[in-house]
Amino acid sequence: MEVVNLGPVAVVSQTADTKQINRALQQLDRNLFLDYEIVQPYGLVPIICEHIGSGLRPQVVLRWQEDDGRPKPLCMAMVDALKRQAATRTPDLVKQAADANRERQNRLHAEAKEELEAIHDEHAKRVRAVELDSLPPFWRPKNFGRK
Repeated sequence: MEVVNLGPVAVVSQTADTKQINRALQQLDRNLFLDYEIVQPYGLVPIICEHIGSGLRPQVVLRWQEDDGRPKPLCMAMVDALKRQAATRTPDLVKQAADANRERQNRLHAEAKEELEAIHDEHAKRVRAVELDSLPPFWRPKNFGRK
């Protein structure tokens, strides 16, 4: 048990370990899990994440930290806070997360396509140079071999 002093009021919370919290999260939803995030200068802050789908970055559902950024101790109050948040959470958040992931995927696909096109263009230049090099000298373009 841990006693947190909040001025004139003291709050007692029962600390928990990672396994207990993960079990409680799995009972709520199989896609929820406990993870940690590094926050300077405080160190590791517990976060609850949700798997959205394969190939997509998990969405952070809850950060367990004080208002000033210090991490709160691990306790079952995390799960209670998540339950309260889930009651007020709208389906729009899931849609927003899916849209953000879709935009990220589209951006990554566009970057990969540009890189592929650059490789293709470079390869086409090399193939053309080899083709021209195999031609007899009088059939080659006049500016061949000059840079």
